[in-house]
Amino acid sequence: HPASWSITTINTRYAVPSPFEVKVSHSIPGSHDSVYVRMVVRAAQAFTGNVIAHMVVQEEHIHFASAPGTNGETDFYNVMKKMLPSAAGTTLPGPWAAGDSVVLTGSWKFANVYDYEQIAVAAFVQDPTTRYVHQAEYSPPLPPTPVYNYDVALLELGGLPATTCSGDISA
Repeated sequence: HPASWSITTINTRYAVPSPFEVKVSHSIPGSHDSVYVRMVVRAAQAFTGNVIAHMVVQEEHIHFASAPGTNGETDFYNVMKKMLPSAAGTTLPGPWAAGDSVVLTGSWKFANVYDYEQIAVAAFVQDPTTRYVHQAEYSPPLPPTPVYNYDVALLELGGLPATTCSGDISA
């Protein structure tokens, strides 16, 4: 609850180095029907205690032409779609020595996704007792994949004079 937090509390927490580093990435296959997630958790320092890794698939922006509900809202941001492998997350082994790492993977076949190009993933490591998040990372929506590849290369050009009004042509 925000009432118990102040800028001093936030600055105090911010000054404490995280014992973990997190990297997350995701991919969507050409069928555009699922997402594959990869999360790497690395101990930046020794750590003893229980921690759980969470991978959260979200749809960053959903827009409706007309409001789907009664309050008139047509835009919805950062809508959680699925937690991988579940809302319970994945319990990570411990204790950790500096440099220890774990790689987690997960996948989800889309259900109720409006625009696969808006799929993003948030990942975090959390203490299940205190609920403190030790580290988090975000994998933004992927750039759209074009239906056709419009990149071209010129292999040969013939029938042109060696000099034109605007300069020379050379191979």
